[in-house]
Amino acid sequence: MMRRVRQHASGVVLLALSVVLLADDSRSYLRSQPSLWFRSNGFHTALLLPRVPHPGLPPHPEARWYDCSWGDSAYFTTPGDPPLGLTLKALFWPTPTVLHVRPLTEAAREDWSRSETFIELRLDSGGFEALHQFVARSFACDSAGKLQTVGDGWGSDARFYRARGRYTAFYTCNSWTADALRAAGLRLPRWDLTAPPLERSLRRRYGPPAR
Repeated sequence: MMRRVRQHASGVVLLALSVVLLADDSRSYLRSQPSLWFRSNGFHTALLLPRVPHPGLPPHPEARWYDCSWGDSAYFTTPGDPPLGLTLKALFWPTPTVLHVRPLTEAAREDWSRSETFIELRLDSGGFEALHQFVARSFACDSAGKLQTVGDGWGSDARFYRARGRYTAFYTCNSWTADALRAAGLRLPRWDLTAPPLERSLRRRYGPPAR
């Protein structure tokens, strides 16, 4: 009887040790993967991807990240403060959209982090692949399969590209960011339609913001 008890206890200890080792291996594996960064200025959100988000984009050897975000075409591409008419149209009428892509060095990201919130996220290889597929599908290509450039973006080497989807009051830039993260496997509430609640959900579920 005592032998059976000792054998059972040994089995439980080995199982617990295996679970701990597997969990540690899983954490080590995620730490070995490149980081994904969520960026927010309190109004608009973006994702910093560790590799080119579409094969049709020009390569930037010095780039460590590709800052990607989605938004209303007319509002997003207007310099300065867009007029009230554009704001109201973007909110109350389905409008065409663009993707903004900006190559970033690590130094540029660190400099930017002084004025905006950055949250570091870790994904496994499957999550990264699903995320990149989601972003790549968001570009609207022409009949020849090429990306359609709209104009220069905000920052060095940044560009606007025609995107799929329509911008509405119920599907905003933050909705797109959240859907991209959901595609990668992150669990986020469907009611996170603006930047602050999306940021809070990520901070609460996946880690504190990195400044």
